[in-house]
Amino acid sequence: RTPLSAALLYAGHIDDDSIGDEKRQKFTAKIRSRLRHMERQVQDMLLFVKGELPLNDELQVADLVEDFDEAVEASLSQAHCHLERVVNTNEKRIRCHADALVSALANLVDNALQAMDLPADKNHLSIRFEDDAKGSALQISIEDNGPGIPEELLSSVKELFVTTKAQGTGLGLAVVQAVASAHGGYFELSSHPASQRGTLARVVIPYLNS
Repeated sequence: RTPLSAALLYAGHIDDDSIGDEKRQKFTAKIRSRLRHMERQVQDMLLFVKGELPLNDELQVADLVEDFDEAVEASLSQAHCHLERVVNTNEKRIRCHADALVSALANLVDNALQAMDLPADKNHLSIRFEDDAKGSALQISIEDNGPGIPEELLSSVKELFVTTKAQGTGLGLAVVQAVASAHGGYFELSSHPASQRGTLARVVIPYLNS
């Protein structure tokens, strides 16, 4: 839903009679980009269903961050929270399926934004790209300060069709886990609902030649 939400947002801007032609062209280009992203996501899902996810992209972390920033731009522009964004590694490289990996990370950001229910000035979202403890893998951490996930659900929310949302499909976290595994990495969740520390989602992807 992330690229669809972005496309709808930019389409709404185009309807605004007060914007000039230059901005209208900019928003039109963004809509086209998001729709293409949606098309790729559908293709990725078909590959996922077939059990295939070719890792044909070789990227520097900086390139992955740039693609990620574009994917979450619309969601974050509408978010009412304090954003902490840290990139502590740039030049190392990963082999990946870029569209699938970015889509999985964007899904985690959307989950975090939806989870936070404090007043806007109290909501906090942290996004970090950094080396893991051994320096052999890229660690992407997305942490919110929402109510957290109950302990009895934490072990099952990554399973297919399990969801805590009234309108959820139960696909999102299962796909994130499958994407991380297909990259030779892993996906983990930790949560502390009793202390109101929210949920930490972490995706770890090995570096090339590590």
